[in-house]
Amino acid sequence: IWCADNVKSAYEFGIMDGREEGRFDVGGSLTVAETITMACRIHSACTGADLPEGAGAGTWYQPYLDYAADHGVLWAFADYNAPVSRGDFAVIMDSALAEMTLPVISSVERGAIPDVAEGAACYEAVYRLYDAGILTGSDERGTFSPDSSITRGEAAALISRIADPSLRTAVTLTVPEFVFTPVPVDQLQNY
Repeated sequence: IWCADNVKSAYEFGIMDGREEGRFDVGGSLTVAETITMACRIHSACTGADLPEGAGAGTWYQPYLDYAADHGVLWAFADYNAPVSRGDFAVIMDSALAEMTLPVISSVERGAIPDVAEGAACYEAVYRLYDAGILTGSDERGTFSPDSSITRGEAAALISRIADPSLRTAVTLTVPEFVFTPVPVDQLQNY
């Protein structure tokens, strides 16, 4: 499996757990609640704040929601059991890392990520994580796909890069130059 080392790292760092029956479910979708739980674990490791103990009352993730609210790690979601989008994953992880200075190892011009528009809710978080080499994009253009869901295997790869800076990858993305090439009128299709 392409992410076996990442899964092992995320598990050994205590940030991700498996699912039922001892399986990790690499291709399965990551939920909002699982993402918030991981963000709380990262925040706790970075700041020394105590994580909640035990399940408490309500859902299994309620203590993590309480921790997140107490430490400014997230905002409210309508459905915590829904698959998390890649954009929301970036925002939640970035908020968990807000107190950390992430070294800039990449050269990413603002506006260079083709599918993350300025003004998007995830814009600042995505660019910060690209700058730090945690996010690298899914192709040579740096495409991020903020509205797509993220798999548990992909999340393990990103979590490994957060936890172990030696795994981060520097990328260079520039805003492509627009080249206008005039077309003679007689070559237009609707001529």
